[in-house]
Amino acid sequence: MSKRKPAGYWTKERCKKAALECKHKGEFSKTYSSAYGSALRNGWMNDICSHMKEAIKPKGYWTKERCKEAALRCEIKKVFKKKYRGAYEVSLKNDWLDEVIKPSIFWTKDKCRKTAILCKLRSEFNKKYPGAYNASRKNKWLDEVCSHMNTKKRKQLGYWTKEKCKKAALECKHKGEFNNTYPRAYTISRKNKWLDELCIHMNRPKSKIIWTKERCYKLALLCKTRTEFQKEYPGAYN
Repeated sequence: MSKRKPAGYWTKERCKKAALECKHKGEFSKTYSSAYGSALRNGWMNDICSHMKEAIKPKGYWTKERCKEAALRCEIKKVFKKKYRGAYEVSLKNDWLDEVIKPSIFWTKDKCRKTAILCKLRSEFNKKYPGAYNASRKNKWLDEVCSHMNTKKRKQLGYWTKEKCKKAALECKHKGEFNNTYPRAYTISRKNKWLDELCIHMNRPKSKIIWTKERCYKLALLCKTRTEFQKEYPGAYN
């Protein structure tokens, strides 16, 4: 048994190396529990466990209730099928799929609140848990679930000067993130025609990206209209 690691030891790179030694998430959790916990908290699981296969379950394991529990860990049907193929196939065979997969209620208000508590800033919440952030924004829960955060009392009229918009933009990697994290600053920047100037540091997605349906879906969630989607992410839109 290895000695307990100091706080901050389990960086993404170390978690990835540990994960590569394991065949499935169950083995990863059992063998490197601290690394597994760190990866889970920081939202690295999909990235560092992409090589893993689902552990083979005994016949009869995938009851309707277990299929529901597995589906609740996935935001869309494609992810459920990929991560829990056994559960997906049993659900399909027993005609449970529509009942088991309910992406519209995956991020309940309570689940969003519990996830938001793990973050100090809205930008951190958006970056680590985009599904929870977007569900909170769409359902108008964002102010409530983020009430513990330091950032936000609602800004007064005139708060978003060009300088403040610039500082907000500098925290973001692309216009979609800027719009999603600081919607008021983004709107004012666009209205005043500051947007191109304030976002000059931002990178566009590289042209050689393979636009899977899942990638397009994630970027589309950052936009409020199809026009915005087309303008900000033309590769994904096309």
